[in-house]
Amino acid sequence: MQAQTSNPARALRIRKQWALDGPNAWTDRRAIRVTLDCGAVSGDIQSRIDALMQGFRPDASTERSTPRNAGEMLAMLIIDLQQMAGENVGFWSVSPGARSGDFDVVCECTRISTGSATAAVALRILNHVAFGTEPDFDFGKVFDYRLMRHIRFRRMGFHREAVIQAAERLGFNVRIVDEHDQLVQIGTGAQMQHYLGTLTMLTREAASRIARRKPLTIKLLREHGIPTPNGVVVSTAEGAVDAAARIGYPVVVKPVNLRQGRAVSADLRDAAAVRVAAERALTAGGSARALVEPFIPGRDYRVLVHGDEVIAVAERIPAAVTGDGQHSVEELIAEVNAGPLRGQGYTNLLVAITIDNHTHEALARQGLTISSVPEAGRHVPVKLICNASVGGTTSDFSDHIHPENARIAVMAARVVGLDIAGVDIRTEDISVPLRESGGVVLEINSEPNYDMHLYAENAEGRDIGGPLMRLLFPQGPPGQPVVVTMTSAPQSPTIAAMIERLIRGAGLRTGMSTRTGVSFGGEPFGMAPDRHSPGLNRVMFNTLTEAAILEIGHPEIEQMGLPFRKIDVALLIAGADDEPGSGLRGAASLLVSLANGGGTVISHAGDPRFAAERRRDPGRWILLSSDEAHCELVDHLARGGRAVVHRQSEVVLHRGEQIDVVGSLKHDGLHEGGLLEGVLATVATGAALGIDMLLIRQALASDIAGEITG
Repeated sequence: MQAQTSNPARALRIRKQWALDGPNAWTDRRAIRVTLDCGAVSGDIQSRIDALMQGFRPDASTERSTPRNAGEMLAMLIIDLQQMAGENVGFWSVSPGARSGDFDVVCECTRISTGSATAAVALRILNHVAFGTEPDFDFGKVFDYRLMRHIRFRRMGFHREAVIQAAERLGFNVRIVDEHDQLVQIGTGAQMQHYLGTLTMLTREAASRIARRKPLTIKLLREHGIPTPNGVVVSTAEGAVDAAARIGYPVVVKPVNLRQGRAVSADLRDAAAVRVAAERALTAGGSARALVEPFIPGRDYRVLVHGDEVIAVAERIPAAVTGDGQHSVEELIAEVNAGPLRGQGYTNLLVAITIDNHTHEALARQGLTISSVPEAGRHVPVKLICNASVGGTTSDFSDHIHPENARIAVMAARVVGLDIAGVDIRTEDISVPLRESGGVVLEINSEPNYDMHLYAENAEGRDIGGPLMRLLFPQGPPGQPVVVTMTSAPQSPTIAAMIERLIRGAGLRTGMSTRTGVSFGGEPFGMAPDRHSPGLNRVMFNTLTEAAILEIGHPEIEQMGLPFRKIDVALLIAGADDEPGSGLRGAASLLVSLANGGGTVISHAGDPRFAAERRRDPGRWILLSSDEAHCELVDHLARGGRAVVHRQSEVVLHRGEQIDVVGSLKHDGLHEGGLLEGVLATVATGAALGIDMLLIRQALASDIAGEITG
């Protein structure tokens, strides 16, 4: 397949790019938007693109629509490439751009970073095929190294992905702050939780430090009657040998403050082995102290605790190979490591097995070396410790833990003060109470590895994301503040300020974002919003915010997307600039759709939009009017809807057959600057949120300098 003659000067380019990280003018899904400067693309290049990707596209035989322009070619390529990489995406949209020859391209993506990387690869393909910009272009290499490697290494580990997917599935807003540092925000406002590794905002720093100090943990557990090994802390190798002699062989030597099995030596049976292990532990730990404990016979179990609940139990099994009578142990290890689940780092479910001193020692105890050829079917452990970090595997025992042992695990986590903990237990059988089996709690992990519970040799992986959401958000989804939104108009800031005072008076901490800036608790805060620090995000991603009052216009829905999928009040302001720009729907349509999940829409009786929707579900609409005889208002009330009406000098709230006079207005300038609309909208918002009528009257009196009486 030949590309066009090289002509880089004509190459397509992406003029601008936006991250639509939430519901937007095109779709409720996460997406990227790019402006494609396409110049002139001539000839049938789609067939050449198909030929280039032949053998890589999984649905190559599927009938496909024919792109009509370079914008559609780019969009289809972006979606195709993501699907080939295993991403579940499908939505795309293309429309003419603001400049002649430009196209606005919007494509769904599971991650903004993945969408951006895919757009860059798709553009390279188009330019190579259309203009021959890369004579040595190799699709396989570009796909593997520029896209697949990006997706794999920008991922944050299997368990974090499982948590993210569970949160999004349950309806929580998820924002990935930094993929490299693995910081995720789940929920918004005062309910928002930072999730860093396996640490949450519920995790106490003091508890984490206690868990990292193994002797201190054991001391606390023993004080509460929890069985633990009788260990001795030492500061020299000779001290370790003496401690081992007093305890009795075999023993375990470990650093007092390291995790993941680092520098841990188990089942040591003589002074020479203890001396070597102690020197390793004392050097690795950095604290010049090591812990010598009796080696407890039995099997190793990890019990995952969330709050007062045991979520999963896994038996941890040392890394091993199975002989076939033909290959050496070294070759068998290489074969195991070649499996699709193994590799280095957190992007793999299982860690590759390394050959080190522990391997040689484990083999020597079995009368083997790395070059030995085990007979067919022989099980050959190649490590003495069971940690996943050195290649260990797991079997699921979640359904077999004895209730008494489960209570011990929960109590152990509580004693230390951890909300999430991995409790390590060694016993012959986890289904038998520790008091009968002689089992012990070895230690507690404040940042437990969840991956071992996602994959087990004997069962399907356990759900860890759902239980974590229950722990972090006991009240359930969506884990966000009260959200009051309004379409963008000159009077929107005035109306927003009136509503903010009402909600603040009702006892909620408020955050407000309008075209005039950002405020918290009614006080302006921070620099003027810009594309790097939009006011909407400042309010929604601040843990002070119990109620958000937000002006939503073209920038929010066409350049960034909304950080919520459910709103409590959608206020459609009169005269708002709501005509869709390059998008497919305006702010009003988007806000109305997001209020469908139990929210309330407030609009003017004379607004002709959404009439059919109002009639279909009048209970979730509140109409505003200065004409009590308006035909739409009369019809709405007859259907059981609500309304706020200005009649003569009174503000009246209609709720079915109930009519409440909110107060009398005496202000001569009510029709200026949106003040009357603000009064009606504030009353309607208060009614929608169930705010007491006295508080509504007080807020309005403050707004119009006491010119309202109840």
